Amino acid sequence: MNLSIMELGLYRKWEGIFSLLIITLVGKKTVRMLLRTLADEILSPRYIVLSAHYDHIGASGDKVYNGADDNASGVAALLELAKVLKGKTKHDIILLFSDGEEDNLRGAKAFVDEFPGIVRDTLLNVNLDMIAGVKNTSKLSYISHNLDQLLSEQKEEEFLRFQYSSWVPVQKGFKRERAAGMWNKRRWKLASDHGVFYRAGIPFIYFGVGTHQHYHQTSDNYDNINKELFWRASNSIYLHLRYLDQHIGVK
Repeated sequence: MNLSIMELGLYRKWEGIFSLLIITLVGKKTVRMLLRTLADEILSPRYIVLSAHYDHIGASGDKVYNGADDNASGVAALLELAKVLKGKTKHDIILLFSDGEEDNLRGAKAFVDEFPGIVRDTLLNVNLDMIAGVKNTSKLSYISHNLDQLLSEQKEEEFLRFQYSSWVPVQKGFKRERAAGMWNKRRWKLASDHGVFYRAGIPFIYFGVGTHQHYHQTSDNYDNINKELFWRASNSIYLHLRYLDQHIGVK
């Protein structure tokens, strides 16, 4: 479907929380995406897509994998960002709540494949995946790609300095993981839904804490996340978003 935001009807006022539910087949599997814009009218011809996947492993036998950090944390932050950003942004914001991230990023791939018109007009993807961490998590990490296409050299330097006055320590890059006695270099550019935007040639910034002992375990539950870090990380991401929204543009 090579449709624009207007043709999709995302600017119509709806009574429910989400403006559009998309159900599509990817191979033999069904994925469900939730889309919403934050404006009732066009603000700009270019978009910022905020994404967070809402799927997780599910259940296996009598084991239930709740995924509190992976990725209820990202979804919760995105819902709150939707409230506080509405009416305050320079660019149109599209919220993408994706399915199938745990299954080879199927939901984000479906979004890119189904809506090339929207993808073509997307300036930036900001992806949130695992931002609560565990009890001893003390930092929020991020990686980005091609922000220099959207920010002047001066603004990019300001953006980097801006992180030091954040609500939580923010570091660029994720630590390497040790597995089977060897250092495993995870391909972070492709590790979550931002990887689909990366492959589509769209600049992205991805916020997360990296993997930890509860990653993909039944112990990834509400009791084990770092609630203080989650609150601070969410506020920090909000400030980063406000800065990017005000200063990015095609150079």
